[in-house]
Amino acid sequence: MDRPCRFQFILYITKGSAPSVRAEENLRRICGTRISVPCHIEIINAASSEADPSKHVLATPTLIWDSGLSRGRILGDLSNEKAFLAVIGIPAGDL
Repeated sequence: MDRPCRFQFILYITKGSAPSVRAEENLRRICGTRISVPCHIEIINAASSEADPSKHVLATPTLIWDSGLSRGRILGDLSNEKAFLAVIGIPAGDL
């Protein structure tokens, strides 16, 4: 039986843009090294037909997350790891 993911991440990008590339790299690195529970990552090109207009993504990169306890969005390349983890609810003491 599969263990449910605690974090569901949807990263809206502009394919090939430097900030979007950095955001995807940072998200994958942080999930792989700093978050101790499973993460599901979905990458969506904001210009593609897969993009959900109801999400109201106006800029890229935009990360939308759901942890089951909280949800929200972050704009930018996720380069400030400490701030990113604090926003999604992982206290600095857990690093």
